[in-house]
Amino acid sequence: MNASQTLTHPRLTERVIEKSAKAAQLNIAAYGERALHGTFDEHLDYAVSYAGSAPMLLYVDPYGRPPPMDRLASVFNRRQGQITELLVHFSRAALRNARSDHSKLRDAMGGDWLADFAAGDEEWHPRAVHRYCEELRKRVVRLRGHPVEVRSRWDGPVRYWLVLFTRSEVGTAAFYDALPAAFQDFYDVDQESQRALREEQGIPTLFDGIESEPTSVKAADRYRDRIREQVGQNLQELLKPGQTIVIADQAEQVYREVKGYARSSDIRAAAKALGYEVGASQRWRTTITRPM
Repeated sequence: MNASQTLTHPRLTERVIEKSAKAAQLNIAAYGERALHGTFDEHLDYAVSYAGSAPMLLYVDPYGRPPPMDRLASVFNRRQGQITELLVHFSRAALRNARSDHSKLRDAMGGDWLADFAAGDEEWHPRAVHRYCEELRKRVVRLRGHPVEVRSRWDGPVRYWLVLFTRSEVGTAAFYDALPAAFQDFYDVDQESQRALREEQGIPTLFDGIESEPTSVKAADRYRDRIREQVGQNLQELLKPGQTIVIADQAEQVYREVKGYARSSDIRAAAKALGYEVGASQRWRTTITRPM
């Protein structure tokens, strides 16, 4: 979490854990007693105890491999019946660097399964992320994992994966609905930092101000029809005649290739374009019915 962006919502209370002494000092200056210096493992029990029975979002953003999987699973298992969600920054670099010695990731991955991936397989990263989700789900009843690829541009390489773990369909729906705005913030900051770096290093900025394939969610607006067409294809494959689904329950299959770009309004528009019935019994419980 950026130390300059404190949370001010009166109903939210955060605890920020930072291993780096320098970064911890910045956090302490911004958060005071809410900032903790040390490892994730050292302070996890305190953070869980502090949350008590209140809803808890645990955001893990490591510089390297994730924390031990069993420790993450223990958070959910200790908080049975309480709203608990886990957001993990899953680093592509951590996977790549540790592949030569997968024992480094044994605790984080929940086993030695990383060794099963063929050395010549260039598509192993996304499969590894999905396997990670499966391993954590084995340890927690009713847990769902939702991995999302984060890129610097529409057609660019994957920078990292953002994975939400939740037992709630409400948390799932809110996550997918929030992604486009979150991606926009990420792209804006990323583009600005790259521009500043080029100017600092005196690199010519010939292409500044010229937008190629979308580098932001705003630019994805020009592809709105394609996004809705893709969602329509997903819905046709997912629903049989006469079948009804709750979008949140089938979010992975509904969004698929356009996660992070499709808005909830795109899902409704795509369904209506197919002649499907869209229900709105309550927030986050939108239904879609394919007619007979």
